[in-house]
Amino acid sequence: MTVPAGAAHATVRSSPVGVWEGTVRHGAGTDDLVLALHADGSVCLAVTDVPDGGRAQGAGSWRATGTDSFSYVVKEWLLDANGAVTGSVDIDQQAVQRAETFDSSGISKIYDAQGTYVASTEAEVSVRRGGSRPDCR
Repeated sequence: MTVPAGAAHATVRSSPVGVWEGTVRHGAGTDDLVLALHADGSVCLAVTDVPDGGRAQGAGSWRATGTDSFSYVVKEWLLDANGAVTGSVDIDQQAVQRAETFDSSGISKIYDAQGTYVASTEAEVSVRRGGSRPDCR
């Protein structure tokens, strides 16, 4: 087989489908998270270090935007230890994948339990492939 000129440096598309774990940095600090990106374009997210027995989980969608880039949007629900909604976050991220890692950034909009807009914050995600699939029920 003959390789076309210039093909030796061609980028091989890496699929973001799979489970990813790492951190998100935002205005209130840093949190540990797990993301699952599915082949059907859906996303599941769980924050794994919520204080006081609460949890944060969300669902959304992703789409490819280039050879090794994609975007994703997630509606994250903030829940107390009893499962009551204490607020939500609309997450909108632009990602660049490098083999077994990806970094993303974007603006997150924060809402209180009644759905009233509270604030926006810049958020940066750094994750690596691996971890347990988050529960997004």
